[in-house]
Amino acid sequence: NDQKNDAYHANDTCQLLIKVVDHYSSLSKLLNVIARLIRFMEATKSHVSPSSLQVHDYISHAKTALIKHEQKRLNVSNLKPFEDDNGLLRVNSRLTDAKHLSFNEKFPIILPHNSQLTKLIIRNEHIISAHMNANYVLCKLRQQFWIIKGRKTVTNVIRQCRKCKEENAQPLVQEMANLPIERISPSFPFQHVG
Repeated sequence: NDQKNDAYHANDTCQLLIKVVDHYSSLSKLLNVIARLIRFMEATKSHVSPSSLQVHDYISHAKTALIKHEQKRLNVSNLKPFEDDNGLLRVNSRLTDAKHLSFNEKFPIILPHNSQLTKLIIRNEHIISAHMNANYVLCKLRQQFWIIKGRKTVTNVIRQCRKCKEENAQPLVQEMANLPIERISPSFPFQHVG
């Protein structure tokens, strides 16, 4: 009976995450809302007032929960993924012995290309990096994430950036009108004046 309850709650949580992720267009707002939900659920389990628990303590839990949810739909056997201590799928790279790289740089978290969460992460990095181009944003993201079809996904998200569209817009070129008939027909000097 407890297993049925857990499965029911897990399904409810998945449905809730899908609705919440699709509703927000900012990663920080989304993480804040999910952190508040997690804080509320933990407070109700332990019968503690939610106001006594700090939201910023739950932001990393929120990010982990969202990424886990998005990774359920992945089929990435060609990347030889492994599961880390938090249950996140990571790329198994050949950089294991690189001492100068962090764990995230050696083994980035795998993200799907068609996910709203992935788009929010890309958009957030694009804004943090002062609207830099796709190569720079992809390079910064690869320090922590491995996005399937990364370059194409980052380029598509950056193309939708309103500020970048305005700044990179080509100026309109005014077309020259046809010359009036008086200027092109043969005539005596000063025949058409004023």
